[in-house]
Amino acid sequence: TVGGDGCNVSLMNGKTLEFAPVNVACLQSVQLKAYTSSHLGTCSGAGFDDGDYLYYEVQLNGGAWQTIDTLNGQNNNTWTFGMTSIGGLNLAPNPFVYNVPAGTTTFAFRIRGVMNRSDEFYYVDDVSLTTSSTGFGTTAGLWTGRTNTDWSNPCNWYNLSVPTSSIVATIPDTS
Repeated sequence: TVGGDGCNVSLMNGKTLEFAPVNVACLQSVQLKAYTSSHLGTCSGAGFDDGDYLYYEVQLNGGAWQTIDTLNGQNNNTWTFGMTSIGGLNLAPNPFVYNVPAGTTTFAFRIRGVMNRSDEFYYVDDVSLTTSSTGFGTTAGLWTGRTNTDWSNPCNWYNLSVPTSSIVATIPDTS
């Protein structure tokens, strides 16, 4: 939940819900999904109005934050987790879905709100990052050769970690 504190406190400009970067270097078809909803205001309106925005932003490979979608408020619009679209001037899907570009090594996500009243809230729920990749596990030192023949590439190891000198490396006959 990100929002104000009641009817007579400071405005919400710049409130952000940010998720830590995730290493997706060895994964394929990575997809982000998140549901959002708004708070029914109690002080001066029912919901997001003109001048209220939610910015859906991603950071790829540690670079600059990029806005990939925007929800503009209009006429005190409100939405719930169950709605399939949310809207105002620009419609955003609910759930919000983003396909991480192939070749991305690290991925981070945030939702940044710009709101003009202290009684406005937005909620984010069921945030998930999924992949079509399978076959990874926790066994240290087990070679898969999944990506190429580079010993130093963590994507070639079952636990996504190059073994150190204290770990026995195992290369199956089928590899």
